[in-house]
Amino acid sequence: TLPSIYQKTNRFLFFISFIMLGFYYPLTYIIDHWFPDYHAVIQYFPLFLIMTMMQGKEHFLHTVYLKALRQESRLLLYNTIFSILAAAVVIPVYFMTRSVYAVALATCILIIFKSYSFEIYIRTKQLHLKIRNIEFEVLLIVLYALATIFMDRYYSLALYVTVAIVYSVLLYKFIISYLKRLYKEFRHK
Repeated sequence: TLPSIYQKTNRFLFFISFIMLGFYYPLTYIIDHWFPDYHAVIQYFPLFLIMTMMQGKEHFLHTVYLKALRQESRLLLYNTIFSILAAAVVIPVYFMTRSVYAVALATCILIIFKSYSFEIYIRTKQLHLKIRNIEFEVLLIVLYALATIFMDRYYSLALYVTVAIVYSVLLYKFIISYLKRLYKEFRHK
């Protein structure tokens, strides 16, 4: 059924996205050792990766579902509201702080908020599902952001690997089951 597919796809996409956040560590190593002139860019990577993760989830899941549910007008409304909200937040943040990092952080928070607004709308209004795992997902995102921004890189890597392993163990059966189902679907086509 559509609600079941949505929930499973959402869970799988977040898992894959969270694992891909680990690219931060090899990217920073590469920049440090081969492109030291670009070292200043490293501070933006965690925010950029989180924004990419949330935008990917929005485009691959939320937008597809809203279109499938014939909710294009809702999609347009949300995108318009968040564009206005972004301008209303980001422009004053820049003029108050004169910090590109503050603008990136504000944008990242807005993108997370937008993505979960879409998810809450789809779950509650369209698919009549309970809101699940959102707090846990946000906790993982915040933990990752805090670790990569404020911790020494090696401690941050150790924490990320530990969390990723625990998360993978918790979802192991689900991930294997989902991949088997995907394989069967594509094999029959």
